[in-house]
Amino acid sequence: FSNRLERSLVPRWEAVALGLYSGPPAGPAAASVREALRACALKWQWALRLYATGLRVHDASVVMIAFEHLKQAGDARQQAGQLLQSYRRAP
Repeated sequence: FSNRLERSLVPRWEAVALGLYSGPPAGPAAASVREALRACALKWQWALRLYATGLRVHDASVVMIAFEHLKQAGDARQQAGQLLQSYRRAP
């Protein structure tokens, strides 16, 4: 299971992060949303790597750190959504 995480899900999140770095943002609002989404993608990468490592070495503390990164990824995703909504409501 841990090998599959590293071979399939981590590369997918790396691709998402790289996609968010490609091309210039369409203004400061888009840049803020993009930055929050990048943070989310990077946290997912870290979380999956740590989770796989924790499982492999049977270290619950590493797994718990991975879960903290997942929480932070969720927070970054929520921030991106809030930024996007506030920019849509702005005149």
